[in-house]
Amino acid sequence: MKLKSTTLSAILTGLFYFNSVFVLASSSTDPIKCSVRQTRLACPGESNGKALITVIGGESEAAYLYTWKGETQEAGVENELSKLGKGTYTIAVSQGENEGTCTVVIAESEPIQVFFRLYADEPDGAVNAAELLVHGGTKPFTYQWTGPNGFTSSKPNLSKVSGGPFLVEITDANGCKGSGGPLDLGKP
Repeated sequence: MKLKSTTLSAILTGLFYFNSVFVLASSSTDPIKCSVRQTRLACPGESNGKALITVIGGESEAAYLYTWKGETQEAGVENELSKLGKGTYTIAVSQGENEGTCTVVIAESEPIQVFFRLYADEPDGAVNAAELLVHGGTKPFTYQWTGPNGFTSSKPNLSKVSGGPFLVEITDANGCKGSGGPLDLGKP
């Protein structure tokens, strides 16, 4: 039996005869591509990022080899990478001669930055109030002020205080910390 179709013969590796039934074996596999879901780092400087790589293409029944950071591991269609720090990672995925690459970008949250707006409401112009302005991090925030003579407060702003130094530590919803100060209040 002879095949006449050039399209069919281009994608076939062989034609096998078995009990009067022809079995066609294909040599074409879909190229390997990736779908990537990654997490953002909760706090700057951490290495707790994750990426879930799902392979599209290749032979889904066979294992894939994932190579990144100089290590190779065998896994199925899905593979989770963990303990990632901020950065861009290139992962080579292969299955026999079929190869592809995936790119994972792990970003981090903005660091907590603390700014103050100072107010003077005393007749002599002495500054005795501070409004806390927080940029970055993830809301909601908690505040912990400390100051002279055992002063503490968990309010975001200071008012009707003098002396110093006053320091504040801010903690965001992810447990990330930032700090501000020292502030010396009560001076014109």
